[in-house]
Amino acid sequence: AAAEIAALTDRIEELDEDVGRWEKDTKAATEVREKEAADYMATSVDFGESLDALDGAILVLKKKSANLPQAQEALLQVSSLKMVPESSKKALLAFLQQPAVEEMPDEMLSYEAPEAHGYEFQSGGVVDMLEKLKDQFAKQKYDMDREELTAKNAYEMMAQQLADNIENAKHEISKKTALRAQTQEAKADMEGEKAQTEAD
Repeated sequence: AAAEIAALTDRIEELDEDVGRWEKDTKAATEVREKEAADYMATSVDFGESLDALDGAILVLKKKSANLPQAQEALLQVSSLKMVPESSKKALLAFLQQPAVEEMPDEMLSYEAPEAHGYEFQSGGVVDMLEKLKDQFAKQKYDMDREELTAKNAYEMMAQQLADNIENAKHEISKKTALRAQTQEAKADMEGEKAQTEAD
């Protein structure tokens, strides 16, 4: 009986250590996951704002009736975004520093004076650059969304596994603790009977 009690005690202590370790692992994994999720959200917002600004700038530049201040404002907004590479910011600023034209050329003017197409032609290069940036950002956001989903699922599976391990260990601890108490009681009863018999 003493050996059985000792074996039960050892197993209970081992399970207690496991539970403690799994609880620490769960806490650490949760902290990491929360930080990853916060980083993802911040970056996702940046991508969303960047994509919106690019859409707006492309729309303004493609509109024949857009005026220069509108175009400048849209391009300045794009060039101030964190996600836009430095080379693109320089190209946008160079485009913005060109001599001012009051209005973007009307389509009718281009038939009469080919040089009036100058601004539109130059803005065409900027539109191409903006569309490439938009495609690049959309792909990066898509990839990032997929990575976030994968990380979230992996965390949830690991957290569930740890929770199951903890639950099972606590159940086993409870059973072994009850069995140890019964064994100790039976041992005490036997020792008491033995002492009584020897006294008689």
